[in-house]
Amino acid sequence: MPNRIIKESIRTSKTVNAMTDFQFRIWVYLITYVDDYGRGSADPEIIKGFVLPRRKRVSESDIEKTLAELAGMGCISLYDVDGESYFYFPNWSSHQRIQTKKSKFPEPVNSESRCTTVSHGESRCTTVSHGESRSESESKSEYEYKKGKSELCEPGQAWPSPAKFSSEDNAYQAAVYLDRQIQARFEGQKSVGEKRLQAWAVEFDRCHRLDGHSWEDISKVLRFSQKDPFWSQNILSGGKFRDKYLQLLAKMRTPAAGKAQPQQAEKSYDIHELEELAGLRLPEKL
Repeated sequence: MPNRIIKESIRTSKTVNAMTDFQFRIWVYLITYVDDYGRGSADPEIIKGFVLPRRKRVSESDIEKTLAELAGMGCISLYDVDGESYFYFPNWSSHQRIQTKKSKFPEPVNSESRCTTVSHGESRCTTVSHGESRSESESKSEYEYKKGKSELCEPGQAWPSPAKFSSEDNAYQAAVYLDRQIQARFEGQKSVGEKRLQAWAVEFDRCHRLDGHSWEDISKVLRFSQKDPFWSQNILSGGKFRDKYLQLLAKMRTPAAGKAQPQQAEKSYDIHELEELAGLRLPEKL
């Protein structure tokens, strides 16, 4: 693996300087970890071993949380292949000379790739330089996901605009709710922005249409995920919510240890309770 050179532009980058000290450290460590294609495993246990072997106070949950935060800022993109989690640096090939013929890690090919964070122009986190950059036409093929359907983009094409969810769509309102809950919990946290909200809306839409969960159930589970002390620190994106939906549902329905299930726990919450703290309101007819 060649050495990486960090550009001086990080000193004035708004995105980089919006990071917390811990986010910045993880981000820099990841630059030294990824392969020649800017990809790496997003498994917190693996990252802990390879990237932070001497940082005993850093937990795997800290790493998982920070990866989600960096993805929300557009500094990395997360994706899953065959049940394994990976990440890559957006626009890596525009700043890096590719010396190996094959990546050590699979390229993103499904909805968990968070493809909407990829930019073919100026990267939000322009990070490294190592000699001559590869031309855009040599970049890997990429996918855009529009309401559950993937459309292959030809190599070298500008990234197409994602399908737009309106403010009236349940999926978009759920994304806004999650965004505002995260902002309320983390001091100084800004909104993830419209592109990320649209990407999250895609995941909520799939949770309903493809996974078969009702909007009423989705709203209850989402509300629970943001109230629970553990899950509120881990459900930081639409994709993560969808991935952990069944675990969240099971946890929500499990009585507290040593305590009888309160009568109120069986109450059917109205979907409009999503407006709490978020100021949003879902349509009455789904």
